[in-house]
Amino acid sequence: MPGNRACTVLRGDRRSNAAVLPDGCNAALLAELVGDQGSVTTVDIDPDITTRASRLLAEAGYGQVRVREADGIQPLQDAPAQGFDRIVVTVGAADLSPAWLDQLAPTGRLVVPLRFRGLSRTIAFARKQDHLRSDTLIVSGFVAIQGDGAHAPRVVRLAGQEVRLVVDENQPADADALAAAFTSPRYEHWTRVELGSSEGLLPRLDVWLAGAIAPYGRLRATQAAAERGLVGWVLGRGAPAVWHRDSLAYVTLRPAPQATEGRYELGVIAHGPDRERLAAHLADAVGRFDREARSAGEPVVRAYRRDVREHSLGEVTVDKPNVRLVIT
Repeated sequence: MPGNRACTVLRGDRRSNAAVLPDGCNAALLAELVGDQGSVTTVDIDPDITTRASRLLAEAGYGQVRVREADGIQPLQDAPAQGFDRIVVTVGAADLSPAWLDQLAPTGRLVVPLRFRGLSRTIAFARKQDHLRSDTLIVSGFVAIQGDGAHAPRVVRLAGQEVRLVVDENQPADADALAAAFTSPRYEHWTRVELGSSEGLLPRLDVWLAGAIAPYGRLRATQAAAERGLVGWVLGRGAPAVWHRDSLAYVTLRPAPQATEGRYELGVIAHGPDRERLAAHLADAVGRFDREARSAGEPVVRAYRRDVREHSLGEVTVDKPNVRLVIT
């Protein structure tokens, strides 16, 4: 990024940085990158944070960094006329602010920890005609954004605190019906799709499934729930899950039969009256990933303004208040 004319950083609260680095560190790093000819603006909604950042930046010799106390999803009144070359968001966002789209330069890049379908990914977007296109997705977790952009996902408790279904984007889910379904006998469907512990395929599968099936959420469970047999093998970050009225299904793992150590088979566990059909539906999606996308690299996330692009037949889209995400 050396030589860029302008950058903005939307910073998290004290908990995200103070344990390791002083407030204002991201802005200082960007100031080093843009050089004497560039400019950096850092924004936070918390006056304690902006006061501390202003003091520490000045003490460190970065007095040229502009510190603004404001809600980071709102337009900046003193933004460069040509837009910011880089916008870096360091709080977990549930949507893309129109201000970020409006104030991003035509050749600019937006880096944002974005939550969708219960997943959290830091995504680097670049402009592509009428939309933004991702070229990097990194598994991440950030303190949630505050202010007008705050939006927490819904949590459906399937077994108290031990097993939960995380539902994003206001997808309909009958909590009572799904909790009742979870008490019914499980049905297992194993896919014969295997993976190695070092392949790193599961994060890609998570995103791919989010763009291939709907509704889609994340089933999360405690270690105690697994030890008691309430759930199959579910990793700490959760498992892809689908549901339909009074039935639900989720992806699980087991050591691959007749395979060397470190190989695992993907399967589906389902509950409820429609468990067999729902399990087959999710298992078919896992199989399609194996056949069509396993060797195709990272999924691509495209972000369109809601008023620009119509829904295309056959596409699963993720509708946010401001943008529509298409995952391919």
